[in-house]
Amino acid sequence: MGAAATAFKGITKFALAHVRNLGIIAHIDAGKTTTTERMLHYAGHTKRIGNVDDGSTVMDFMPQERERGITIQSAAITFGWTVDQQPHQVNLVDTPGHVDFTFEVERSLRVLDGAVAILDGVAGVEAQTETVWAQANKYSVPRIAFVNKMDRAGANLDRSVTGIRNRLPGWGPPLVIQKPLFMADQMSTVGSGLEGVLDVVGMRTLHWNPEGDKIEAREVTNPAHLDQLRTARAELVDALANVSDDVLDAFLKSDDPMAVPATVLHTALRQATLSAQGVPVLVGASFRNMGVQPLLDAAMRYLPSPADRPPVPAHVPKHGEVMIRLEDQKLCALAFKVVYDAKRGYLTYVRVYAGQLASRSSIWNATRQVKERVNKVLLMYAQDSEEIPHVDPGNIAVILGFKDTFTGDTLLGANDHAGPHKHMTLAGLHRPHPCSRQLSRLRRRRTCATCAALEHM
Repeated sequence: MGAAATAFKGITKFALAHVRNLGIIAHIDAGKTTTTERMLHYAGHTKRIGNVDDGSTVMDFMPQERERGITIQSAAITFGWTVDQQPHQVNLVDTPGHVDFTFEVERSLRVLDGAVAILDGVAGVEAQTETVWAQANKYSVPRIAFVNKMDRAGANLDRSVTGIRNRLPGWGPPLVIQKPLFMADQMSTVGSGLEGVLDVVGMRTLHWNPEGDKIEAREVTNPAHLDQLRTARAELVDALANVSDDVLDAFLKSDDPMAVPATVLHTALRQATLSAQGVPVLVGASFRNMGVQPLLDAAMRYLPSPADRPPVPAHVPKHGEVMIRLEDQKLCALAFKVVYDAKRGYLTYVRVYAGQLASRSSIWNATRQVKERVNKVLLMYAQDSEEIPHVDPGNIAVILGFKDTFTGDTLLGANDHAGPHKHMTLAGLHRPHPCSRQLSRLRRRRTCATCAALEHM
């Protein structure tokens, strides 16, 4: 299991293979922010767990979010996590679940490499679950699933898994790698009475202390739990044998699903996830601090790094399509979000696909055909930030200083391109039609900064 990593400074410390650009997606009230807050706490980023109900969350920092207890805008944060003795950098984006803010999900998934889809274990697959899943399909984002709230009365893993199989197409069948472990007198697969988690891959049970910061792994000795484990492992091995020859070979040597090594299954699960041949399914109860660390471990093991993703297509007028690769030296980045801060001005969130974007440099906005000045490069910690000298390819950061850059604009090196290549653009973002327009009313007020901020979104 993963070990919490201390907070770190800067984003050039990790090789690309150990970087994860992840999004949390779900229907409203499935437990996205609750899960994210625990990720931050167990990673050593926060001293106490933020709570949605008392308005102390790190990720939901807007007054409106804390007042209503919902996520309105996507928030980005960077922290470290170690699994299998390998430290990783996690650039995490917590997205809204409410249908009114679905564009926040759209523009986040456009630049992310992987996603964690959270389901309510009682409700199963819901309407907005289908919406965000389809958005992830649109951008070919590999994902894992976390069935949350398994401690609640009426929670049912089988119903959620059936919902994934029947209602969430496009990324292969669900691959159940954990089962809920209920108290001895509640051996059904329906909550409540959640005691821990049955680890199908590691063939053990996991138990948490009330604070969730200590995990005890135990050998499976209960006959009923052993039966569950054998059944679940046989199903998992059977599914992965269609993906990996190594799994098939290991099974044929012993004719026993229990004898297939965990390392072989981990490799096959990663292969299935990256190739859209399966979705690993984990379980837990985030509010009760159960299941979060193995979820982070799974995200590091199975979801892609920027180096695992295919080259990004860009369009050059009169030349057609060109492919942007991480190893390219010339800068190519996408501005996927612009917000206005009263103290700092425009905050432009960018994903760098090639080259290096440095502080105090000039860039060329190929969409607007204007030159922009990079005053500062920031690494975001929700509403807080840390200034860094540059952002490397495959990473996400925030730029201060842009005045004419809008959401969806392509950014190039100021002197890297000439002729038609000065017009090279990445695929932008599809903006849904607004429900209403209020700019004329705003302009009659003295909040001109608000007008400008809205226009850049």
